[in-house]
Amino acid sequence: MQFLITESYKKGIFVSVGFNLLAKALSFVTSLALAAYFGTSVGMDVYLYSLLTVTIVAGFISGLNSHVIIPESMRLREQEGEEKSVLFLNLFMYGYAALGALLTLAVLFDPVKIYLFISRFDGAQLAANSGLLYLSLPLFSLMLISNYFVEILTSRKFFTIPMIVSMGTNICALLFVVCLHDRIGVSSALAGLVFAYSAQTVLLAGLMKYSLKWNFGFRFVKPGRSVWRNILFAQLGNLATSLASYAPLFLLSGLANGTVSAMNYGRQLSEFPHNLMTLQFSSVAGIKFNELFAQKRRDEVNRVFVSSAKILLFALVPVSCLSFVFSKEIITVLFMRGAFDAQSVGLSAGFFRIFALSLPLYAGTALVGRLFLASQKIRESFLYQIAVNAALVAAMFLCVHYFGALGYPASLLILNASNFYFCRYLMRIYFPEVRYGEVLRYFLKLAAVDSLLLYPVVLLAGAVPFPNLFLKLAAVSGLYLALVLWSAARFKTNRDVHEFMLAWKSRIF
Repeated sequence: MQFLITESYKKGIFVSVGFNLLAKALSFVTSLALAAYFGTSVGMDVYLYSLLTVTIVAGFISGLNSHVIIPESMRLREQEGEEKSVLFLNLFMYGYAALGALLTLAVLFDPVKIYLFISRFDGAQLAANSGLLYLSLPLFSLMLISNYFVEILTSRKFFTIPMIVSMGTNICALLFVVCLHDRIGVSSALAGLVFAYSAQTVLLAGLMKYSLKWNFGFRFVKPGRSVWRNILFAQLGNLATSLASYAPLFLLSGLANGTVSAMNYGRQLSEFPHNLMTLQFSSVAGIKFNELFAQKRRDEVNRVFVSSAKILLFALVPVSCLSFVFSKEIITVLFMRGAFDAQSVGLSAGFFRIFALSLPLYAGTALVGRLFLASQKIRESFLYQIAVNAALVAAMFLCVHYFGALGYPASLLILNASNFYFCRYLMRIYFPEVRYGEVLRYFLKLAAVDSLLLYPVVLLAGAVPFPNLFLKLAAVSGLYLALVLWSAARFKTNRDVHEFMLAWKSRIF
């Protein structure tokens, strides 16, 4: 299994991004299949609601991994040895298993009644799709354990494991949908996910056993008081984040049929670059931050932070601009087939257009969050999470009430923009060695340049009578990419990208 281990953090970023591209492509193909077979139907709404609810709850509990458990295990390994670190990790592994079983049993007796209480769906809609609710229950425990194993392996520099796992999950879901959609309907997607998470939990445990020589034996290790304090603050902060993630599902479930589905298609498409780049960069950079803080090398933190943020912004700003201008064309080309009609296109494109504007804003805030986790400033992170997510939930309720379904992405954009700027003051207080103002200035300059470069692209799209939308999108995307790369080479807008382009130029010529 040595090929799975990446010793270099820079190599880890590029290798994992490549694998992640394949994983997200498979996930997107699955969404295309679901859209073609089921469109924006009530069944899809209930399926997405149950799946996203389970994912949010599992994510809330799994938030302990990156916030507290993994940083503490790395500290124990550095300072007290491998055995103490393994015993500490095993304690939480068995705790997750017990918690997952208890919560699953609590919902098992009457999931329809539970979902009727936590959503705005009609009782008849839930009863007609009760099979989906029952099938979603095993996913909770499986997600908890599988995600935990992935976090452990990532901390041991198995940077490609999350993407390989994700590829397996998406392949199973896609195969089940394609083969069983005409027999069991939307339930085919959930059946594929249950099978995938079951298989990958076993495979990850085997990888830990035979590659890391992991001892799964249980022996109680008493965590320190600081660990419990950090868990308390981390989970209170995660609770605010989880409620902010759940609020739009609750609000949109009471609107017209298909709203939840359309929102999901628009959000998933807009988050494709975010999941591909931002999450992967921040995950690998977070491990590097953990290492630097453990070694007390704060002088190196600024270089890693600024370099990562600039690369992310360079990649995400043009994607955001292009997606905003050509949202309807993109949704039409990708989704409009089968049960996905013109009405579905219009609603999904409205969500996608606004979601896409938030893409670059995640770059800085994701890295800031990783800094707080690596330095174990859990209390400060918790207080900030509470404030931001309370404001977000309030903005969601107001915007959805006054502006309808599109009020949700609008509220998200407003809060993301405010958060992106306000992080400047947090960094001055807690990480004065990091030049966050340089990142802000770079973003504004890049947004202005890339917006201007979009002007000739829009002129081309309006002047040339393309035979179909696919060729139109291919032409405008190719021209825009060429203009962005020319700008980077001409004005050296990003040193790392410029050096990368020079290296490839020397290889070619």
